[in-house]
Amino acid sequence: MSSVHARTAVATLLVALLVATATSAGAAPLPVATSDASCVPSAAVTDATIEVVAGRRTIVVDDPVLIGGGRTRLLGVGEAWCDATAVNTWLAAGATLTTEERALAAATVLATPNFVDLRWSDVRTVDGTVHAVSHARTNGVVAEWTVVMDQEGLREARWTAVDFAVPPVAPDHGGLTALPGASMGFRRGGDGLVHAVDDPLSALDQPEIVTRGTASDGFEILVSAGDTTISPDLEDDTGIREADFYRSVRDWSLDNYEEFLLWGLDNRLPGAQGTVFVDDALSLFCIACTVATDTFNVHLSSQAVYFQSQLGMHYTEEALGFRTILGHEIFHNVQHGYAELSGNESLSPAFAEGTARMQESLHLYSEASYIPGSPLYQRSAQGCNGFQGNSPDKAFGEGPFNGHAEDACLFWMSWYGRNGIDRLVRLLEESATGGPTGSDFSKTVGGLGTASGRSLSSNLLTFAVSAITGQGYGWRSPSDEFSEYRDWGAHLARWHVRQLPVGNRYDRTLGDGGVMAAEITGSASLDFRGPVDAHLITVTDHGSVHVEKIPSRRQVHVGADERAFVVLLNPDFGSVSATILWGMAPNANDEWFGPVTPPGARS
Repeated sequence: MSSVHARTAVATLLVALLVATATSAGAAPLPVATSDASCVPSAAVTDATIEVVAGRRTIVVDDPVLIGGGRTRLLGVGEAWCDATAVNTWLAAGATLTTEERALAAATVLATPNFVDLRWSDVRTVDGTVHAVSHARTNGVVAEWTVVMDQEGLREARWTAVDFAVPPVAPDHGGLTALPGASMGFRRGGDGLVHAVDDPLSALDQPEIVTRGTASDGFEILVSAGDTTISPDLEDDTGIREADFYRSVRDWSLDNYEEFLLWGLDNRLPGAQGTVFVDDALSLFCIACTVATDTFNVHLSSQAVYFQSQLGMHYTEEALGFRTILGHEIFHNVQHGYAELSGNESLSPAFAEGTARMQESLHLYSEASYIPGSPLYQRSAQGCNGFQGNSPDKAFGEGPFNGHAEDACLFWMSWYGRNGIDRLVRLLEESATGGPTGSDFSKTVGGLGTASGRSLSSNLLTFAVSAITGQGYGWRSPSDEFSEYRDWGAHLARWHVRQLPVGNRYDRTLGDGGVMAAEITGSASLDFRGPVDAHLITVTDHGSVHVEKIPSRRQVHVGADERAFVVLLNPDFGSVSATILWGMAPNANDEWFGPVTPPGARS
């Protein structure tokens, strides 16, 4: 895909997303004063958090074209949401702003694809040009700005990244970012719209291929030289990183590709070649990412492992880190080959990123990730241990799909532990795709059940039991049955559920696929409320686990050498209210579920 086509695809998919939402609401896109800005009625976009910038409405939405963290900002213009090209129309609305306030508001909008959550410093105006320094929580990017404003709004602007990983930092290892030296310019056209004047995707147009290799299935992987700090490819290994790097990238890519073939996967993207672009800070601006096209592609910074380390992500050694990063991105290409996306379809982020993070534990080199602090074990949204966030009960209650991406790997780790490699291959065959109005839950649940051969309730139960007990996370690499066995639960955070004393109840709203749990002790009557599946999990001192479905009210005794947990699951669409009652009589107005007649009712 050429750079022009890639940029057009970003805009097209964004418009398709908005238009489809508008259509489902029975409305049509509204024209605005800007001639080519893409806009839809505000009422058509309902599932978004409004962020106010300089007293004006904005929302940030995912960009499905860039796998690993693409985003764009939409602007509230009258009764419509418009893309960022309409920034001057957006600025003209609302309360009057000073020149510097207008400049910083416009810069906040233009920065969004690369970094967000900005704080400004050193703001000054020199000869009519506003100069400023921004710090973004996204990867701690520091950028210097020049912005020229006039009566019509923003005339031109440019940012140049000067630092990275400056605290406070919200790590985002994938997708667009801004590495030191990266720069992007913007200019107003004759139609009043503001467009980028630089082309970060130019490497896709005329890649300089410096080495290539052929996999056992005949597919050829090309390596493109985009980083001028790396020496050209030589015939023989020198032992010098800079001289050998491109060939190492080729070999690491081929090794990953061959492992996927060993697992039973195949490359279903069209074409007999694919390219790994080794980028510098002046090209695509991502640490590692994949553009969602019908062509095999990976973008990789030659300093990807170093930049990840600056964000608190570590591997056992640099070479294994590059293998892991390349494996993650090549797996995205495999996903897209199986998905065969059409029109405005996209993969669920919880599926695409969650399984891509999980599969890092399956490779022969997986010792790279078997340490606290690796991307797989990150406590941010980038890793499995980030799933629970600051409120574990809330996270589990909302379910493992909607609103999750890499951190959904906590679910997929337990899923793989129960299902294995053959069903993972089947999962990719089913894929988790859907239109722009579909939720991650709706995109995922159908294929999940087909691939595993088990109900959604059973899959959610496995997830809950593993999260509580720490069991079910051990395996060997499917590439070699004699490879080292690793218990990945060793560094996964447990779900420390609340303790429920006798005579108490626990109420919670469960979202799509939501789970709630409580630990009980002693002897009492156990009951539950809500349209949910209920289970009692008993764990002995010796580590054995017994799981029993609870159909209705019953007496429970928890032994001195046991721990017992009550788990309620919502295996359906929509939110439901659920309650665990331990050693207490139900309220008169409680809705009764189960085959037993409620106490006091006539039979």
